Amino acid sequence: MSDLRLEIINPTGTKIQTPILEDNVTWTTERRGAPGELTFTVVKDETLGSHEGDAVKFYVDGEPIFFGLVSS
Repeated sequence: MSDLRLEIINPTGTKIQTPILEDNVTWTTERRGAPGELTFTVVKDETLGSHEGDAVKFYVDGEPIFFGLVSS
């Protein structure tokens, strides 16, 4: 089983959150003309807070796989 890690980073880069992933993570891309998409669900707690525009980094076994922005 792979080691999966997700980071959510606020726009100023002063807060990095590493939430627990709840279910499957789905990463889709197209060859051209459209951005990739990472779909995920995290375990919510009292400290977790993300907003549209926050950066998202996704790692598999320590290797960076995806970088994008939170959107609704």
